[in-house]
Parts: sequence; C-alpha cells; structure tokens
Amino acid sequence: MTEQTVAAENAWLVATIARYVLVNARDEAEASRLGRPALYEIYADMRERLGREHPILVHTVRPATPEEVEQWNWHYEMVAKENARH
Repeated sequence: MTEQTVAAENAWLVATIARYVLVNARDEAEASRLGRPALYEIYADMRERLGREHPILVHTVRPATPEEVEQWNWHYEMVAKENARH
C-alpha cells in the first residue's frame, strides 16, 4: 500500500473525484503510471462492498503543493507511530 512519505521536490498528486495519492515521479506520465496501482489499493473497500471491480477514473495528475506533501507525510508518520505502539 502507498503508506510512505514523499519527497517534496518530485511529489505528484494523482486523484479520482473522491480519493488521491501522492507519488514520487519524474514527470506526469510516470506519476500517472505509479498512481494508478496505488489508487487501486485504496479502492479495495469499494470492491469488497460492491462484490465486483470498481472503475478507477483518474481526473487529476499534477505536481503536489508543499502543503499537500506536508499533510501527506505527517499522516504517514502518525500512522507509523501508532503502529509501533501496538
């Protein structure tokens, strides 16, 4: 799963209408290629609930803002700390 921090200088946001991931990539094409499998992983709950595949339509691929990178990294650092406690 995409439970990792990203480096601000090459972070890209890849998003559907409802969910997004940040990936490290050299350009938009690489970000799209890396983002699709990561989005597929986070849509597992939809596939389980529906009992079938759920289409993943990427609507946005763009460089991530510094604020998005900061929030993304903070989230995964907190998840890692919580997991270490258990």
